[in-house]
Amino acid sequence: MKAKIDTSEKTITLEESINIGELLRVMKKLFPHGLWKEFTLETNVYASWSYPNWTYIDCSPTVTLPTQPWITCASTNASSGTYTVDPVLTTSTYYVDIKY
Repeated sequence: MKAKIDTSEKTITLEESINIGELLRVMKKLFPHGLWKEFTLETNVYASWSYPNWTYIDCSPTVTLPTQPWITCASTNASSGTYTVDPVLTTSTYYVDIKY
């Protein structure tokens, strides 16, 4: 599945059809802590898929946590020795080829 993920506009555009269950499973892996709920799925949109720099991400069921270039994690409360990792979106547009 090829997708355009725009974290500035919070939109996701898909190149092809996908089963809704698979889409939700992939979104939960790509956007931890429910960040995917902030995005809009664009439909009936022409997208140019000739972007030269694709990011390949494995979201197959055997992979527990894929690496997402649009997520950074900030640690808080480090002085007390307790680390809380909060995912933060990096603002940009990403073209990804997702194995699911």
